[in-house]
Amino acid sequence: EEERLQEEEDARQDAIRKAYEFQQEEAARREQLFKEYEEEQKKQAMVRNKELEREKERNEREKERKREKERETRRLQEKAREDVPPLVERMYRGEKLRALREQAARRREAPEESKHTSPKAPGKDRPAQAKGGAFWICTDCGFETTVSRRLCDFCDTPRGPAAAVI
Repeated sequence: EEERLQEEEDARQDAIRKAYEFQQEEAARREQLFKEYEEEQKKQAMVRNKELEREKERNEREKERKREKERETRRLQEKAREDVPPLVERMYRGEKLRALREQAARRREAPEESKHTSPKAPGKDRPAQAKGGAFWICTDCGFETTVSRRLCDFCDTPRGPAAAVI
């Protein structure tokens, strides 16, 4: 009887020891898994930080590219503003002016009847070609004004050196 009790006690002690060992192994395994999980999280965080850093650098480079483009655009616009007056003069002296001259020649060939009784009567509302004298073409609006007037009859722009006298 004592032997049987001793065997049962030994078996119970052995089961307790095995359960304790199993719990210890499980705890060690859980601890190892947790350490691996933490390491993996650290690695992922480092990778995310590197990606964020690269993204920031990319954004900075993109912003710098945009700023450079804007600077270049502004520089070109400034240069264009400086170049525009001669360009406009050339344009008006060129094709536009040629077309205006042809139009003026056609008007002179077929003069409209004047509202005024006297051909020499002054008046702003009268067409310039009805006076029969020379006139100039405004570089701003293209209106024909007699040579005797210094300001355009239509837009009041002063006659400049680019204005063509016809």
